[in-house]
Amino acid sequence: VVDRSHELMVISEQGTVFRTRLKEISVQGRITQGVHIMRPDAGDSVAALACSEGQQDQDNGSSRNGRSQES
Repeated sequence: VVDRSHELMVISEQGTVFRTRLKEISVQGRITQGVHIMRPDAGDSVAALACSEGQQDQDNGSSRNGRSQES
């Protein structure tokens, strides 16, 4: 179980890393086909998923992905 303030990291076989806060991912109903988080290039695939607590940059209040933290 995760908190909406946590971050999701998706890492591809070729080394692409995508990180976003869970609250930025839309919630879908049961009947939908889901949400695309990362679309790997041809020949690449998702290697790992990780969920972590959001880390706030102490200098300017933004998260490590450069987006501002919201209350």
